[in-house]
Amino acid sequence: MRFLTILLASALAGSAMAVPEGIPIEYSDPHGRSPSPAARTRAFDSRGGESTTFTMHGSPAPCSADGTILIIVESDLWAGIEDALMTYGDDLSADGYDVVYLEVSDPTPGAVKGAICAQFQMGWLEGVVLVGNIPAGWMEGSEGEYPVDLYYMDMDGTWTDSDGDGLFDSATGWAPEVFVGRLTPTWLSYGTSVELLNEYFAKNHAYRTGALTLPDRALAYEEAFTGLTGYLTLAYSDVTLKADPAGTTADDYRAELQNGYEWVHLIAHSSPWGSSFHVGAPPAGAGTVNNYEVAPLDPQAFFFVLNCCTHGRWTEIDNMAGCYIWGDTYGLVAIAQAKTDYTNDYQELYQQLASGESIGEAFRVWLAGNLEYEHAAVLLGDPTLLPHGNGTRLGMPSHGGGWGEGNWAASQLTSGIHSEGDVDACADPASGEVFSVFGTSSTVRANILGTCSTGDTWIVPMQICEHEYWDWHPAVGVDGQGEVWTAWQSMNDNIDGYDIYVSSWNGSSWDAAVQLTDTDAFEVEPSVAGGSGKGWVVWQRWAGGESDIVGRMWTGTAWASAAEISAADGDERVPDIARSAGSYGLVYQAEREGHLAICFRDAPESGAFASETVISSGTGACREPAVAGDGASGFWAAWEQDGCIRVRHRDAGAWGPEVTVCPTGTASRPAIASSGGEAASVAWIEDGSTAMLKIHTASGWGPGLTGAACPAIESLALAYRTADHLVALYGARDAALHWDIWAASTDPTGMSGGGEAQGVMRVTTPQNPSFAPVQLEITSEGAVPLRIFDLTGRLVFAAEEVTGSFAWDACDGSGSPAPAGLYLVRAGGEAAGPSSTCSLILLR
Repeated sequence: MRFLTILLASALAGSAMAVPEGIPIEYSDPHGRSPSPAARTRAFDSRGGESTTFTMHGSPAPCSADGTILIIVESDLWAGIEDALMTYGDDLSADGYDVVYLEVSDPTPGAVKGAICAQFQMGWLEGVVLVGNIPAGWMEGSEGEYPVDLYYMDMDGTWTDSDGDGLFDSATGWAPEVFVGRLTPTWLSYGTSVELLNEYFAKNHAYRTGALTLPDRALAYEEAFTGLTGYLTLAYSDVTLKADPAGTTADDYRAELQNGYEWVHLIAHSSPWGSSFHVGAPPAGAGTVNNYEVAPLDPQAFFFVLNCCTHGRWTEIDNMAGCYIWGDTYGLVAIAQAKTDYTNDYQELYQQLASGESIGEAFRVWLAGNLEYEHAAVLLGDPTLLPHGNGTRLGMPSHGGGWGEGNWAASQLTSGIHSEGDVDACADPASGEVFSVFGTSSTVRANILGTCSTGDTWIVPMQICEHEYWDWHPAVGVDGQGEVWTAWQSMNDNIDGYDIYVSSWNGSSWDAAVQLTDTDAFEVEPSVAGGSGKGWVVWQRWAGGESDIVGRMWTGTAWASAAEISAADGDERVPDIARSAGSYGLVYQAEREGHLAICFRDAPESGAFASETVISSGTGACREPAVAGDGASGFWAAWEQDGCIRVRHRDAGAWGPEVTVCPTGTASRPAIASSGGEAASVAWIEDGSTAMLKIHTASGWGPGLTGAACPAIESLALAYRTADHLVALYGARDAALHWDIWAASTDPTGMSGGGEAQGVMRVTTPQNPSFAPVQLEITSEGAVPLRIFDLTGRLVFAAEEVTGSFAWDACDGSGSPAPAGLYLVRAGGEAAGPSSTCSLILLR
């Protein structure tokens, strides 16, 4: 299982406040993404709800001393988690609460609030736990559109939608009378909701009964602002404060999360998908902790306060706060903000905890005193829990595997302090090159890097654009005539939303970015495909409380106006597009008939997309769709459903049967590619740490192959360079907790082209950063060429035959000292031989 939660940054300070409350915390996203605008639902009963039904399970005893807890459960999940819910109810009863269960189908915010208010009017309602895909009310204002669970906490305020767009734009007399906690794993890319909820309730029970413990201490990590976590000492006598700007780095924060703390308070510039560590850092930055890092890290902490912009935006896929609680072993509660955040000392929260109140009650009191800036704060997890479970530190889970295990001979494309991931790839038939783009935390927040390869030699990854704020989720595609595009989502200078940008490859570098959208919406999750000199960029748009699929076509000379491709009732998400012999195929996830399904539309070379076809079956939640053209006007589609990987092939306009290529229940993030007709390959991530591959031929599907076994893998991409040469790229973590991009040939004998298995090739920098001379270690079967490039791709130094230990004097070919900065080192790679790449930071 994986879980990604982002920590609210409040690090301990002394009695003096160095920073006042109410200062905006910078929204920063390492990959330039903007949160989606309005999320899952409309706000009122008048916007739907006639079909909402509630079923009560059990009846409470009258008025216990601690009041009633109302547990509202998504109907589709009830049967799969009923036993865990009953155990949870027994635990609440043992703590003195009465428990009421409401099973709900087709919920709307208005109907859910009506049920909460009805229970409140009966008296003694203490709090509410929302389990599953229970929609939120949404607000709009100067900080964009965002979900507000305060809507469910306020029993007698007046909430107004003056323009009738389904989003509240004001509220009067608002105040939280009850606390609300949310357990919504719906929008995670790993695990099923039933599986994640059962695991959460199991560790919740283990914590309550003393079987799961951590040291009774807290971590205050002040990356962005200092002097705001002093009140944490009211709740914990043992607090570790990290507030030195030179020492608060992504690496240090990761290390602290393995040291065992019951409570963590983080202050950092951030986005829904990452926390940036750059205040007081050198120009190269100090790294970003990305969402895909959190679950494999399995942070050793139960409770998180994340004073971080939009970390609590639970409607985003793999949002940070959610990842912290939906993990294997520890996370139980994350308090975070669903919109832009502000500095806050959380005085009321820690005062209430010190007096013995539950986390939910402490959250309610704190929120009541900070509504102006913090009204979109959310509590993810069980609000009835209390801190201070005594115990000893549990050891860090061991991770088996290593880069050498599996069938892929891989080259490391990035290294160093920054995290790289979220990879995409495509093959350009005009040039024979494979292009790859991916996200990086270099130098600050999030940016996009791109690279390409003509054989198994990759050029040094180079930055595609320079935006001050977050660039996220890159995609790459071609027009079939030599034009290569990458598209991504960027906040740039708009902290209320994200826009889509594109850049094209000119043969040696990436051209200036072109902005495709300029709206107040959250334009996110782009995908790119093309051919015959034309192409499409499609993406997910959040606006007016719903998400739809939108796109723009490249006509060969210009970008056409944005077109609404799918805007039916129910959210549409994460589109992927491919081209096949003069037509386009589009897949996306959509809410259809109360379930998350995978849908398909096709379009001719120059025309609108046709009507929607649901291509998935059953009622299990479907996620992460991927599509590839088969070169003969057909398409291959893959997706994850209940932890299994499903595939279908569309040939001659008709879809073949659905095939389960991986039935394990622990698979995620499929990627698919086709070299033509019946020839296709699908890859996926097994249990978060193994890249698996299956190949389809005219004879059917072959056996599953282990491509790479690593401590953790977060994304995969496939591309056919030729009909018999499949290239895989993946983002993986090493034992030192660093995330990098690897490129591999799926030829089990090694890198394709040599015919025989190639030897091990690796270049490393034992001391990094380093002053001159720079020590390099080359592992190879014989002497190999060595090349050192700067980030523009310029060759700085070359040596023809190197092996073992090598000292670079940090001078270029003319003998002039190379300036301080980041360099890429490549060993090997000549004559289709194996290569290895690493980065180094040169100090002067």
